[in-house]
Amino acid sequence: MTFLVPAKPKAPHTSATVHAQKTFAKTMLEEGTLDCVYALVSGGGVAIMNADSAAQAREKLAQGPTYQVTEYDVQALLNYAERFDQVAGTLEKQGL
Repeated sequence: MTFLVPAKPKAPHTSATVHAQKTFAKTMLEEGTLDCVYALVSGGGVAIMNADSAAQAREKLAQGPTYQVTEYDVQALLNYAERFDQVAGTLEKQGL
């Protein structure tokens, strides 16, 4: 499954943990756990993560050095075309 993972700091980070988190994210990119990761101008960041479940995504995030001082919002992503076909089918069954 693919997940959208917005993250924002909930407490100050140290330079050491920021460097360690950068290395952690780079490793997850190389392994294919992350498809991409971006920093946000407003602070924090967002990533696209691959995992078998939301629980597994959380477990992977918990291994990161900034996990305790970062708020994550793990959201499952659906295939756009498939989801819209499902919605349209449901509406058609309802005569809409």
